[in-house]
Amino acid sequence: YVGITFTEDRIEAVLPASSDGTIQDVFTYPLPPEVVDEEGGIQNPDVLISTLKEAWRQLKLKSKNVLLIADSRPAIVRLVRLPHLPLNMLGQAILSEAEQYALFRNDTPNVDYVPAADEGDFINICYAAAADSLIKGYEKVFKAAGLTLIGIDLIQMAGLRGMAYYH
Repeated sequence: YVGITFTEDRIEAVLPASSDGTIQDVFTYPLPPEVVDEEGGIQNPDVLISTLKEAWRQLKLKSKNVLLIADSRPAIVRLVRLPHLPLNMLGQAILSEAEQYALFRNDTPNVDYVPAADEGDFINICYAAAADSLIKGYEKVFKAAGLTLIGIDLIQMAGLRGMAYYH
């Protein structure tokens, strides 16, 4: 797969060397102005689609599978303390917690979480939530560009997941 992130002026693509997180290669490709805003929202999908196609061709990227690495400005990353719950109830409890934030007043949150610490009857959970409209927008753009979105990771959540792993 190719890890990909967007800034206001460029596309950054990372080719992982292996599953341990080491990087084989990093590429950048210029992005025309006003295609992606400072919070990662897509402003001009048609231009982004054509730019992605051209970037894949120019950079000679072979994999069509994409992992979107998103900045967490249009999302939240939080730590919450919950009682131990069955897995299916834990996901719903975290979703309900995320829905309380103003960011999701008019949108549905997509949630990912990782256990941070076990405290007897309670568990600390680190969760991240991004607006469904943001994710759906990228899914549509990638599909139209001939790419497959295989996952989304928030920069801050990836760091916390790594810390939990080493803890």
